[in-house]
Amino acid sequence: NLLKSFSGAGITNKVLALFDNDTAAFSAVDSLRAMQLPDNIRILHYPDIEMAENYPSIGPNGTYLQNINGSACSIELYFGEDVLKENGTFTPVQWKNLDNRINKYHGAIKNKDKLKEKFMQKLHRCQESHSVINPNEWKDIDLLLNCIFSATHV
Repeated sequence: NLLKSFSGAGITNKVLALFDNDTAAFSAVDSLRAMQLPDNIRILHYPDIEMAENYPSIGPNGTYLQNINGSACSIELYFGEDVLKENGTFTPVQWKNLDNRINKYHGAIKNKDKLKEKFMQKLHRCQESHSVINPNEWKDIDLLLNCIFSATHV
């Protein structure tokens, strides 16, 4: 709705609309296809990540591993394996509902608030002491930021 408002109001500033890499976001973007957005408005989804190609999810048939890129990757999936794992096990995605617009199920990671808290603690530790920074723990958020930077320098 905000993009429609910007477009209708004739906003000329460059706008980058950043969407999750999940079903709800792709459905929302699909709803914009009927209108012609101006060239100053760019749409970007979070990038696919390797970890999400084989991620635990909970559905009506139980828990299983599957590729959740494009259907359940909210910002929390980019926080790093160290945040997403509890006792060596990934926090699973729970399948919620079928989006009829794009005919895909939408998933949401469980315990979002706890994951956000763990990420903020990780961020605080790294700000206090740069020696604790493990670049591998930041690779997915780094990929996301590089996509944003690339999209804004076009």
